[in-house]
Amino acid sequence: MLFLQKHHITDLYVQVDDLIKTAPKPKGGRPQLLSDSELTTILLWSSFTTRQKTLKDIHNWVEMYHDKDFPQFPGYKGFVAHCQRIIP
Repeated sequence: MLFLQKHHITDLYVQVDDLIKTAPKPKGGRPQLLSDSELTTILLWSSFTTRQKTLKDIHNWVEMYHDKDFPQFPGYKGFVAHCQRIIP
């Protein structure tokens, strides 16, 4: 049986980044702090390892345990807005 460890998040990111097509950057406005691949990786990793129930739980979890993996992590409002843009 395989067990996921903290460093496997990088491997997951590489796989997700290869699958997700990059959208053209919009003109004007603030740049996103996380790419779509990074956010998708966070959501998948959370579901694989801790099974968080709400976006608030996921946001707090990333701030506590993965602050070095995502140094440009947005605030809660920006995180939720980005989640709503990429999740259908």
